[in-house]
Amino acid sequence: SNIFNIYQENIKLREEIILLSEGLRNYRSIYEENLQLKNLLTLPVQKQTKLLFANIIIREPSQWHKWLIINKGQNEGIKKDMPVIAVMENNRICIIGKTVEIYDTTSKIALITNSLFAVPVQLISSQTDCLLEGTDSQYLKLTHVPQSAQLNIGDEIITGPLSSVFSKDIPVGKIMEINKTPYGDYSEILVLPYMQRQRIHTVALIIPKEETK
Repeated sequence: SNIFNIYQENIKLREEIILLSEGLRNYRSIYEENLQLKNLLTLPVQKQTKLLFANIIIREPSQWHKWLIINKGQNEGIKKDMPVIAVMENNRICIIGKTVEIYDTTSKIALITNSLFAVPVQLISSQTDCLLEGTDSQYLKLTHVPQSAQLNIGDEIITGPLSSVFSKDIPVGKIMEINKTPYGDYSEILVLPYMQRQRIHTVALIIPKEETK
């Protein structure tokens, strides 16, 4: 009988451990989401723009590097081709993507890793203008790089002044891989975007003040 009682107690203890572990995971998820929201609230905003915060409600595994859906839409003043950003752990912002389909209460965001996405950027070390393209994977591809440009692993990429969607100097990511041809030309340059380095639950849309409600 003692052995049976101990066995029953072990079962109850295991059930309690499972419940406590699940509660801890939920707490950590809520804590991370609140921390991101607090960081977003401290972001500097340009005088003619306003930040609109939104939560990610859908991100399908099969389309992980292409799209996501947020819980704000036309009713909140969102329009097509509005820039979407997030906050990194060091409180710096980074690019997520842009709005492509707008509904009454939701919006579809094309991620910068989407192969249909391209944005003019600069190398922060030399202010060289290039183009960054999505690859439907965790990496971006740096193209239109001048042959004379000197690149190094770890070089930071920021948005350039030629973008029609994003303002300049927004962090995008860092160079992770550089491949060259036998003739010394750049054949492939891969960039890991900052958005890939963290879990993102909340994003911010940059909206012109005259278009907000």
